[in-house]
Amino acid sequence: MRIKIDHLDKRFRRYIRLRDKVCQGCAKESGLLDCAHILSRRYAATRWDPQNAMLLCRGCHMHFTQNPEEWVRFVESKMGEAAYQLLEIKAKHSTTKKKLARANATLILGKAIAEMTK
Repeated sequence: MRIKIDHLDKRFRRYIRLRDKVCQGCAKESGLLDCAHILSRRYAATRWDPQNAMLLCRGCHMHFTQNPEEWVRFVESKMGEAAYQLLEIKAKHSTTKKKLARANATLILGKAIAEMTK
């Protein structure tokens, strides 16, 4: 089942694009650049968490999707093993409700995007 993309997901994607600017896998600057979630979007506690996403070109995104063990190693090399483990705990063991996560993300992303586009 596909997860529905709404206005907050689009705002989150915009924030990640402004923050990262280039593919975090190969440094490509143009073309199709995706907001790639480190852990699935199905986890409300981390769906809109900036630590849970990075910008990837379509090629890198597809490569890592097809090679999940390599993806974990890549992410750990970028953020550190401890940070990745904490993100997993937050995603999989949090009792954060979707409404609370959405409200929090709306506030934080709105302020961050405004700062980045001044």
